[in-house]
Amino acid sequence: MTTKVLRSLQVVKKSGSLQCVVCGSRRYSTSTNAESFSTNTSSNTSSTSTNSTNTSSTSTYSRKDAELFDIVVAGGGMAGFAMACSLGQSKVLSSLRVLVLEGGPHTDASLEALSAAPHDNRVCAIAPPSVRLLDKLGVWHDICGVRTGPVKRMQVWDSESDAMIAFGDGHRALAHIVENRVTVAALRARVPSSIEVRYGARVQSFDLPPPATDGLPLLTLRDGGHIRARLLVRGASVVRGASVVRGASVEHLEVWTVCRGGNTAARGTDSLPWWQHCSSRYGQSAVVATLQLEREENESNITAWQKFLPNGPLAILPLRHGLSSLVWTTAPGHAQALLAMDARSFADAINSALWSNERAHSAPWLESLQRRGTQLARDVGHLFSSATAAQVSSRLLPPPVVGVVEDSRASFPLALNHAVHYTANRVVLVGDAAHRVHPLAGQGANLGFGDVAALTTALETSLLLGETLGSASCLYEYERIRQRENLVMLAAIDALQKLYSSTAPPLVLLRALGLAAVDAIAPIKEKIEAYVQR
Repeated sequence: MTTKVLRSLQVVKKSGSLQCVVCGSRRYSTSTNAESFSTNTSSNTSSTSTNSTNTSSTSTYSRKDAELFDIVVAGGGMAGFAMACSLGQSKVLSSLRVLVLEGGPHTDASLEALSAAPHDNRVCAIAPPSVRLLDKLGVWHDICGVRTGPVKRMQVWDSESDAMIAFGDGHRALAHIVENRVTVAALRARVPSSIEVRYGARVQSFDLPPPATDGLPLLTLRDGGHIRARLLVRGASVVRGASVVRGASVEHLEVWTVCRGGNTAARGTDSLPWWQHCSSRYGQSAVVATLQLEREENESNITAWQKFLPNGPLAILPLRHGLSSLVWTTAPGHAQALLAMDARSFADAINSALWSNERAHSAPWLESLQRRGTQLARDVGHLFSSATAAQVSSRLLPPPVVGVVEDSRASFPLALNHAVHYTANRVVLVGDAAHRVHPLAGQGANLGFGDVAALTTALETSLLLGETLGSASCLYEYERIRQRENLVMLAAIDALQKLYSSTAPPLVLLRALGLAAVDAIAPIKEKIEAYVQR
């Protein structure tokens, strides 16, 4: 799949335009608008006329009775509301008429009320670049006023070998663990009054103008309303097959809408247009929960723990003293079994997975070879590091899990998804609508915030140069920058997922050597931390 994703964005110069080598569609000429845009024709596409995307020449995109907005953001949540804040606070773009369509209901919950409420089981690891964006929008201070869990140390180890790696000095935050609903609430509160937000607004269908025409996208709402946009920003995607624990029973949801920024679960079907994507199901589910840890009164909770198991990684992320968030990637059947356990058995299962030394291949000669290889990798690492920086990380023991917060357990399926194109004629994708990644690196929300920052910059530059809002050159610049950034991260995460999903002795030895070498070579670790922090 990694190779497939890499090939999906290879482009070559041909006759003054760029051409995708996968689907063959023409991209933008240096002097014209978009040449082509292909929609996905998979069997998942709805066949009903009321839940479809129309791009034919007979489209009703020129309907006269529709409301007209400069920019329509379809889908709120983290990506959508961050986009709204960024547009409304921009000195160049704030005069535009912007509408946000949020399918969920309006909630009166204040940030003060959230600080006293139980922790949400859906969290994100907000990296420093995202912190800088949120701070620029005036949101980060509000989030910190509610609660965040700073990650100042991180330990990662492999269940099939003795290899491990550690990051952080215990002082500077590598990331902050923030609940999704806290981030969304803080963003909602900072949306300028000049931005119109409509809650409970469900899109029935999208009518998109044909390529290289002057038509505008038309959105038909379920209440019968029609909206035209000079630029349509899509930030929503659908994940099917989610489950949540309600009391003593497990409730299965047909559809879980996760972008509107990775927001709360929603039933029903979101009728969103399907684009041409490179996608792959991992055959795994993520189990999330809020855990109670055994800790001393004065012991801080600043360490993120991640253990790679044969079925997927198990991560425990700090929230506050005595509480952490669980993200356990495992096989779907095992995920359902975990949800069906009582709280005590669930905590015991987590402790057993974290503390067990059981391996799929436990032959003495293999373990000896791994130990020798790991030590050799560390010795080689010392040659590339100074005497002070060549200290190998000492393995710490994770704190025992003593309980789980009631009704905090849930699961959802995992998949890799990446749009071949982020843009079409007056349409642009951000967040989960453009890409979905495995949660093992905690980069999903950060990629979406990066999209918001890049699109804002592209739109500002375009208007300052006197170009039309949503011009092809403007959108292509956004797509070029973000696909270059996002693809590197998606390919790396996908490769790690596949590498650590195997228990084959050669691959186990290879990753053990690599992990031990990187942990011992200080310059490489510093570059990894710098890449995340940049």
